[in-house]
Amino acid sequence: MWAIAVQTLITAVFLSKGMQPNVIWWAGPGALLGGLLFGIGIVIAGGCETGWMYRAMEGQIHFWFVGLGNIIGATLLTLAWDPIIYPLFAAPFPRIDLAKQFGLAGAIGLTLIMLLSLYIWADWYQTSKKGILLRRSPDAR
Repeated sequence: MWAIAVQTLITAVFLSKGMQPNVIWWAGPGALLGGLLFGIGIVIAGGCETGWMYRAMEGQIHFWFVGLGNIIGATLLTLAWDPIIYPLFAAPFPRIDLAKQFGLAGAIGLTLIMLLSLYIWADWYQTSKKGILLRRSPDAR
């Protein structure tokens, strides 16, 4: 989150100097759904794209099945994108550009407030009883 905050501030400097990006990406419910599915998948798979490939080539046979599932899932996503996913989860929703809606300072401020809120929540969660599995043992080095 800190890296995203720094990147946000650097981007704000470029934008304030008049350097417009080639594309400003917008987000809708599809991004939320995709992020949720990706997060669940990465936990079930036991690692990210590079992680399962590395482990599969390391000889951990169960990651071969993770790779197969990844390929099947990506193929299904490709086949379903135009007829199902884009029309339902992307096309009907407005494209919101925070800089146009709230001005550059407002967009940067909202982004930083969101990141700080997320950081505070993650820190609280990690130190609470709910996040006990995330804590390292005192013996861990």
